[in-house]
Amino acid sequence: MLHGARAPIEAVRQWMKNPSRHLILWGNSGVGKTTILHTIGDQESMQAESHEDPLVAIENARHPTFFGNGRYAALEDTDWFTRSLWSKIEKRLSDAPPTVFIALSMQSIPYSIRKNCVVVEIRNPSPRHIADYLALSNSIESPAQLYGEEPPYGGSSPSFRQAKINCDFSIKPNTKSSKFVDTKNQPKAILQGRFDDDFSCHPLSVLQMAHHNDTDSNLVSEALMLHSESWRVDGLSKVSRALVARLRSNQTDNPPYRKQNYRKG
Repeated sequence: MLHGARAPIEAVRQWMKNPSRHLILWGNSGVGKTTILHTIGDQESMQAESHEDPLVAIENARHPTFFGNGRYAALEDTDWFTRSLWSKIEKRLSDAPPTVFIALSMQSIPYSIRKNCVVVEIRNPSPRHIADYLALSNSIESPAQLYGEEPPYGGSSPSFRQAKINCDFSIKPNTKSSKFVDTKNQPKAILQGRFDDDFSCHPLSVLQMAHHNDTDSNLVSEALMLHSESWRVDGLSKVSRALVARLRSNQTDNPPYRKQNYRKG
């Protein structure tokens, strides 16, 4: 049984029945993206093909199953695909079998691919959906238990997975957890104070945006100096990254793109 809002679940079902375009299924971790995909796939006799190499998954999905059922390529962890890998995938998509991109952020998928896909967002479950899920999985006695005077720890969790873990192990949920931010949007999130985790974007992208938006020049210069010297001194990289992560700006406009001209030798 699938829990959650009906609209996105039915959208996935309709795609599974007629996968004329590729599908992007995105949402926070633990909200049921893979579960929805596999459950509906089983119901519609469509088998998922996954592989650590996305290109292999696409190739394997070209052939029907032993019983003649269809296959689709399920590409997970797409938020961490490299540019070169995306380029290879895009070249295959024109004649590829039905393909699903599973992501935490829709922005992680290149626009050139995204514009030709069906996009379905799986949002965080409501307390009612979490209550029904926990009751069905025997983590609580009944959905009403979540609304009593002493609700179990899973009641205010942001996802099904976290709700079950919190409830089964009596872990108090972290209701202040930050939303996933893809790499290219991290500089803005850092300067706006919306990103508390260790960032994966290049420190210079944050410094360039900070400088362009008139952030304290002394702080920017100090962070730039520490970053440029971090390769010389052990442990200095952590200090420079910590300083970059603390930069703040009232504006977060993108710096102008500057094309570099290379002289041919």
